[in-house]
Amino acid sequence: MKKLTAIAAASVLMFGATAANAAIMLTLDSSVTAGVDYTFDGTTVGGTGTGAMTFSNNGTSYLGSGTLAGWNLSSQTSTSQPDTNPLMHMTATATSSGATVGDTLTMTFSDDAFTLTSAPDLTKMLANAGGSSALDVAYSVTLTDADSVVTTLLDVASSGSPTAYAFNDATLLDLSGVYSMQMTAIFTATSTGLDSGSIDAGVSVPVPATLALLGLGLLGLGWSRRKA
Repeated sequence: MKKLTAIAAASVLMFGATAANAAIMLTLDSSVTAGVDYTFDGTTVGGTGTGAMTFSNNGTSYLGSGTLAGWNLSSQTSTSQPDTNPLMHMTATATSSGATVGDTLTMTFSDDAFTLTSAPDLTKMLANAGGSSALDVAYSVTLTDADSVVTTLLDVASSGSPTAYAFNDATLLDLSGVYSMQMTAIFTATSTGLDSGSIDAGVSVPVPATLALLGLGLLGLGWSRRKA
């Protein structure tokens, strides 16, 4: 995985992506309070929150855990990992604690300074989200390209039962230059009890080695049919 302040050259080889002076931000907002509760840019904690959240940047991801108005939360987010997919990743477990029905906790993770240096004209973006929740969970991820065109890669919702959920979609885009991505998860309390919900979401692109293997497989299939 990359350090959040610089992407290794390996990421250029895998994704054709680099980040220069990336504005990476984690935001937490409970509907119980006015204003944004917490923001974390990897160094500074901001916001108006009066809870007991702690944040850290371990060089590969942002971590936030603790309590904020009506909620307990444990989260981890990362962006542009050079060794493995995905480009962005979000995991979180939220528990409504003192929240009333309809109260929400919104978690947003964004990076607005990717630069595609060697990507093909058409890039397939693979977005997925899954988890298990007794809460209602809504999730979306958007990409904004160099021309300020916004594309929704995934926009889904799951109603708590509790039940497991899983969504995925692939979007083919013509990308070049600088672009940004934003992941948003919204947890909604469905009771006054201690209900929990989890999410594990990511955005990735096909790895060149994987595509090469696929090409070899198709070539082999064609050769076998020719022999037949």
